[in-house]
Amino acid sequence: MQQNANTGQARIDIDEAAALAALDGDRDLLCDLASMFIEDAPIVVAELRTAVQADQAAEVRRNVHSLKGLLSTFYASTARDLAERFEQEAASQRLDTLKSHGCDDLENAVVSVIEVLKTRGLVK
Repeated sequence: MQQNANTGQARIDIDEAAALAALDGDRDLLCDLASMFIEDAPIVVAELRTAVQADQAAEVRRNVHSLKGLLSTFYASTARDLAERFEQEAASQRLDTLKSHGCDDLENAVVSVIEVLKTRGLVK
């Protein structure tokens, strides 16, 4: 993780080289996936918040699993690991961390990945 100079918050990075390698170097495809991420990830975060508020552990797990997959596309390992931890907690019916700050942490991770994707010119 790096420090974001604008906000002082930790910035989560991606491994663009690994993501490109997984796509056989197809940068256009990576850009398409980045655009889909920017559209889809905030929706999944909103659905996650709703599920957490409703104490729906199975739905929480499904949403966190979706976020984990989306983050994996860009090899955003720190953010992916956070999602995986919350997925395991939801599988064990433990939503306390998500209720207290976990949703905010995941949302901040998604926002950070979006910033990186834009900074690297992967989305417009």
